[in-house]
Amino acid sequence: MNPQAVSQLLEEMENWDKDKRFMAASDLMQEVTNSNQVLDLHLQKRVCQAFLKQLEDQSIDVQGNAVKCLAKIVSKFQEQQIGEVLAKLSQLVLDGKAEVRDIYATCLKGLLAELPASSSALACQNVLPKMLHGITSHPLVEVKEECTDVFHDFLKRFGDNRVMQWSDQENMANSLLNLLKPKQYKSSLRKKVISCIGALSAVLADRQLDSLMRTLLTDVRAASSKAEKQKYIQCIGTVSRNVGF
Repeated sequence: MNPQAVSQLLEEMENWDKDKRFMAASDLMQEVTNSNQVLDLHLQKRVCQAFLKQLEDQSIDVQGNAVKCLAKIVSKFQEQQIGEVLAKLSQLVLDGKAEVRDIYATCLKGLLAELPASSSALACQNVLPKMLHGITSHPLVEVKEECTDVFHDFLKRFGDNRVMQWSDQENMANSLLNLLKPKQYKSSLRKKVISCIGALSAVLADRQLDSLMRTLLTDVRAASSKAEKQKYIQCIGTVSRNVGF
């Protein structure tokens, strides 16, 4: 891999012409993924920063291309840089620009899908705490929804990691259950929460799983309306399918 060629493509990624920005990003992705050589850490940082910047590009095409490219190249980098990108994107999901928050979340989910199993500890360290903070503490429902979506993909990819087994699984389950209760929340959030609870149930210890099911059954009995009762029944069904009942 030619460092000069990489530097030239990095410059073109800031060109005034959106087509040149798009092509430079695609060419740089090909350059990195097809090479057997590893970029030095300084160039790795520059490459990641360039793609992160394109996530906020005025062109939707450039944004979408940056999401795909970043997911493909990060796994080629050193662990330190992978961790920094995961942490940066996770923080942007929480407090980045509202108009491109879904872009950040999509990119983060793409990275989680592309990372090898050996990167599970990095994902747990840099993604899990921020997503749980967004679910439990962030005031904006839109942020809670994106965090729930990312957390679902995280659980599907790295849910069996030891860090997850050592974590306070009961609080994770309760945090998600609390999102089901407010009636003012959008149906799209409730659907993602139910799906996320299903994914979490597949990696819960037996005691936590038993506690989750007991809570859901209690909520069904206490439901004051048909719609509310159906919500909890749907959640019980999703949990049952995920754990193999």
